[in-house]
Amino acid sequence: MNFKGENTTRTLPLSPPSLKSELRSARRKKEEASRRKMEAQIDKETRRKIKKSVKNILQGEDANLYVLNEKLVRQKASADLNLDLNQPLYKKLVRKHVENFLIQEKSKPKIAEKIIK
Repeated sequence: MNFKGENTTRTLPLSPPSLKSELRSARRKKEEASRRKMEAQIDKETRRKIKKSVKNILQGEDANLYVLNEKLVRQKASADLNLDLNQPLYKKLVRKHVENFLIQEKSKPKIAEKIIK
């Protein structure tokens, strides 16, 4: 019997680990498709200019990677390109280029390692 004031919530059984991993995989695929769609909205020339500007900023003589953050890179690149890179579409693109640069820098052998070899 169900009364008007009675709480009728049901608890669902916990999903098995395989179902959870399938859901995570589907979510990742959806995010990847969203990222590709977002990048397709920005023309190739603009993407190339943004990538070059970000790389120049991160490799510049005054670039201190311990102090420089993504927001500062975006601001400097915005000034260089005369383009508002604070829009979500551009933020993700700049973040991707910054992350790729940091990964490349991390994989490069250090000067001390070169001297030893």
